[in-house]
Amino acid sequence: MKLGIIIIFLFSFAHVQLRAQEKNACAVHLNHLPEDGILLDRGWKLQAGDNPEWASPNIDDSGWQAVDPTKDIKAMP
Repeated sequence: MKLGIIIIFLFSFAHVQLRAQEKNACAVHLNHLPEDGILLDRGWKLQAGDNPEWASPNIDDSGWQAVDPTKDIKAMP
């Protein structure tokens, strides 16, 4: 149940987060969650460091490195 609430929470902010992505990125719209869940395995980017300004939906992340979140964390740059 907690996982479902977390997923709903994340998707409720998906449209805000996707504005910072590439122009060809598309928003995800769901009327309901499938029983087997949804794999969020594309469209992730990484920038080393910790800057509160990076949370802005208007941040230019075009120079950030694309990453595959399905890989082990030790394989991340």
